[in-house]
Amino acid sequence: QVVGRSTWLYHRRALLEKEKALTHALDNLAKERRALPWVELSPSTIQTYTFLPTTTPNPDWSQAVTLSDLFQGRKQLIVYHFMFPPQPEDSTGCPGCSGVLDHLPLPSIKHMQDRDTTLIITSRASPALIHAHKTKLGWGSEYPWFHITPNSPFNIDMGVTLVPNPMPSPEFQEEEARFYNFSQTPYEHSQRVSRFGQVTDNGVDMNGVSVFYKDENMGRVYHTYTTHSRGVQLLQLTEMFLDLTPLGRQDEGVFRYKLHFNY
Repeated sequence: QVVGRSTWLYHRRALLEKEKALTHALDNLAKERRALPWVELSPSTIQTYTFLPTTTPNPDWSQAVTLSDLFQGRKQLIVYHFMFPPQPEDSTGCPGCSGVLDHLPLPSIKHMQDRDTTLIITSRASPALIHAHKTKLGWGSEYPWFHITPNSPFNIDMGVTLVPNPMPSPEFQEEEARFYNFSQTPYEHSQRVSRFGQVTDNGVDMNGVSVFYKDENMGRVYHTYTTHSRGVQLLQLTEMFLDLTPLGRQDEGVFRYKLHFNY
């Protein structure tokens, strides 16, 4: 519909009021999110959450670190669960997750570090696969992406790896605590999500974000937040910009991303 400027202003001001209401609603939601109760992780569970850096394709196992180490001296830790399960050595990571992290180059991560917050990425794929993928994407070898070591229950506990016979940590024995999006998809229902996740013989890997807090004085680590599925969408700045345009996302309800070197 094409109209004159005065008519456009009338409709734009009406929409502005709705945008302001949404902004205030999101502010209030953020306050509620920060006010969520925390769950303390036991020292024994933290010791099973082990990771290897991927600054080189073949890191030494002496470089393995625990979840507590990933804070790197800061109080808060954000973990992006990147869909990249163990696969053949010629595989690439999830295009959607790659598209999200294209918006988080190292300079952006440094802004978070200045707010006492560490951001890292984790996947079950081998260090060699992760190193090759982030090199192809031009993120650099220092990009903070960690390999989750085999047999670590980290992804299972966070509800982003669905396997036939999971072996979760004691704090996550209750099956509902490990449901993807807290309401669905134990492994038996994995076909329902297979078109979104990365499926291999080693299970289904899904995306998500988890947040942790560390009390340095007491040495305690707390799980404060996890989100899955469209809860990650606020990190996708491409969509946020496209939502401002007449044509919108142009995805017809289907998540649409390519690895950026394939455009």
